[in-house]
Amino acid sequence: MLVYNTLKRESFVEFDLDYLNPEKETDDDDELKAHKGSREERTKASNNIVGRSYILYQTLHKLKKAAKSDIPILLLGESGVGKSLVAKFIHDCSPRKANPFISINCASIPDNLIESELFGYVPYAFTGASPKGKKGLVEMADNGTLFLDEIGELQPNIQVKLLDFLENKRFTSVGGLESKTVNTRIVTATNKNLEDLVAKNSFREDLYWRINGITQTIPSLRERRDDIFPIAQYYLKEYNKKYNQNKVFSNPVIESLIQYDWPGNVRQLKNAVEQMAVMSLGSVIGIDKLPEQLSSFFANEGIKKRQVIFDDLVENYKRGLIEDYFEIYGNINDLADSLGLSQTTAYRLVNKYIKK
Repeated sequence: MLVYNTLKRESFVEFDLDYLNPEKETDDDDELKAHKGSREERTKASNNIVGRSYILYQTLHKLKKAAKSDIPILLLGESGVGKSLVAKFIHDCSPRKANPFISINCASIPDNLIESELFGYVPYAFTGASPKGKKGLVEMADNGTLFLDEIGELQPNIQVKLLDFLENKRFTSVGGLESKTVNTRIVTATNKNLEDLVAKNSFREDLYWRINGITQTIPSLRERRDDIFPIAQYYLKEYNKKYNQNKVFSNPVIESLIQYDWPGNVRQLKNAVEQMAVMSLGSVIGIDKLPEQLSSFFANEGIKKRQVIFDDLVENYKRGLIEDYFEIYGNINDLADSLGLSQTTAYRLVNKYIKK
């Protein structure tokens, strides 16, 4: 298993999804339909995703299709779900993949600096400005992709300038008089409800409609519980290397990790794994080394029955399998033949999972 890690130089990027090098991917829907193997096999064939959950496969398969175009993409989702990494995945699946991918967290730049960071400035544009001027990120990402994380934090004056750039592919640097034209694709993300911000006049409605040509919500960990253990295992392996040790999770710890809801998503899971790796003695991480948040949760709520989690996983798999095969064959008869189901069972499952 290879973990895609080309963004290690970006300090704010969290790694939460593991997938193979997208440059090895095979092409597209015709090949997907021609491949009649298992869903896991076709997952790898279509976008080289190694993730365990079907909902993650669906999400990234959709984004891979969108990546082929220049349609603006808006990524939604809770904090810590991995929107930055997904944005990089979109870039790597696009025709722009050989060109720059540049990322900026809009919430991390002071309001008085965000315009010059995005659009650059001419020499001596303001007090303290470089006599050589500076290229902005929009220009640096020419022919590539610019990822604007936490776009809901942009101030109204920057929203206006960003809207003009998106509509006309041109901009003017701070202190400049001449317009510049670039071919930069914009991908945006936020954990806020932009529709609410529009209703409160905190976010421009015209900009909102301009950036969400395709909107995709990245699922939280509690929506893809079958990804929790593989992700935890990956981070434990990393920390074993870092701290020169060889620790493993005990079964009660694995069960607890899967059953916890992870409000901080992958970022919280990553921190929890490091804490357990550091604080535990011996080679097996026991239940007594769960972080305090998890221990308190299970002390108050009690451990859910394993059967509930198992049933959820089975139900998610069945839904994904039927949706997948129905997309390929398009009719109940061929679906039934492919899966070895009776016509009655196939009709019932399609009616349950597809025809709502």
